[in-house]
Order: sequence, then structure tokens, then C-alpha cells
Amino acid sequence: MGLHDRLASLPGLLKAVQERLGHASVVETLDTYSHLWPDSDDRTREAVDTAMGRNGVRTAGGLAQ
Repeated sequence: MGLHDRLASLPGLLKAVQERLGHASVVETLDTYSHLWPDSDDRTREAVDTAMGRNGVRTAGGLAQ
């Protein structure tokens, strides 16, 4: 299954989860559970750290070398 197919199937999956959990809407489901997924900023930082060969240890001043 390609990326386009996976993205196209996402609404149906969200609707099924919403119904299974008994939520009134998909918005309620996303509002309740979306914090469990890493956000795009986290994924971007990890990708840059990996590409730059950094160890990924963060300090108060930023990323440790």
C-alpha cells in the first residue's frame, strides 16, 4: 500500500475508531487522543539530528554536540 492509499484510508479508520469508542464525532476522538502521537516538530528535530549525526541529547541551551 502506497502513501496515497494510506492517506486516503485514514478518514475511514478515524471514523471506525470514533464509533468503537462511542464518541459523538471524529473531532472528539482527535481532541481526546491526538496528544498521544508525536508532533511534526518532534519528528523534524529527530530527522535533522539523525542527518547531522548528532547524538540527540538536548540541554537547556539546545542540542548537545
